[in-house]
Amino acid sequence: MMGGLTVTTPEQVRIYTEITKDTVVLGQHIKEGPCLPEHHQQWRAAVADGRDCPRVDLHQDDVLPNELLHIQASEHTRGLFPMKFQAAVGHLPIDEQEAILDRVVAGLMCQAVVDKLFPKVEPPHKVTHGKQG
Repeated sequence: MMGGLTVTTPEQVRIYTEITKDTVVLGQHIKEGPCLPEHHQQWRAAVADGRDCPRVDLHQDDVLPNELLHIQASEHTRGLFPMKFQAAVGHLPIDEQEAILDRVVAGLMCQAVVDKLFPKVEPPHKVTHGKQG
């Protein structure tokens, strides 16, 4: 909501009245400060992708695979993947479990996803004796 939001539904009136603790009416433009600082990686990614908000709402079918993908992608949480996977999908039929796992693997194998998860950071230029090298 980097540019704000025009309230267009009664549900939005109710929600934003609760959030702001002020009276909100249909057609009102609500402006909020950014949820992330401009230097934050997600903010820069949103701008680079042409989006006006860093938030990405996933399709319901992608919520769990996305969570599992992030657990598997990090060396710090990778060991938790089997337990989380079993807890999250152990009650589902095997074909649904396989479909979810396939989505996780597809994400991990997708170069665009990998680039977003692990952006390449340019090393700083070395300065020696007043000259960049």
